[in-house]
Amino acid sequence: MSRAANPFWEFAGTVYSKPGVEAECLALQNKADVDVMLLLFAAFCGANRIALTGEDIVDFVAETAPLRSLLVEPLRSARSTLKRYVASPEEEQRYASIRDSVRSAELTAERMAADRLLDLFAHRLASRPRSDCDLVSPNIDSLLLAAYGISSGARAACSDLVRAARSTKM
Repeated sequence: MSRAANPFWEFAGTVYSKPGVEAECLALQNKADVDVMLLLFAAFCGANRIALTGEDIVDFVAETAPLRSLLVEPLRSARSTLKRYVASPEEEQRYASIRDSVRSAELTAERMAADRLLDLFAHRLASRPRSDCDLVSPNIDSLLLAAYGISSGARAACSDLVRAARSTKM
């Protein structure tokens, strides 16, 4: 079954693959439980010059929380467990297939969240006036503060993400 194109998913994959971005996103995920998909979505909206409000952020967190808690996080935990407890090259070969299957399921769940966020973008944000400049940094700051209580000084922890989002063509 093929899926409809999702410009946010494509943007997220492109940005995430740029140097330094994965490490920054995972550091925020591991240290502050930041939802990487929401972080990338804030960047996507900002690159589209659409400002996110605190209300937007609260709603987006609420809309994606069930997918995150019921699917993404348990699958990520299972994959991490499999990775941590492999003691030998022989075990690595035995567990590689199941770990790959779990990773595939995790990516499918992430894509479901991306599809939901794109729906919200289309219905709630796309008709908003656009700024004259990109809003990547302000949106990331707003997300980190509103959803995770992280001050705007955390932007330094997202410098590669900001740079990559600003340079990604949409």
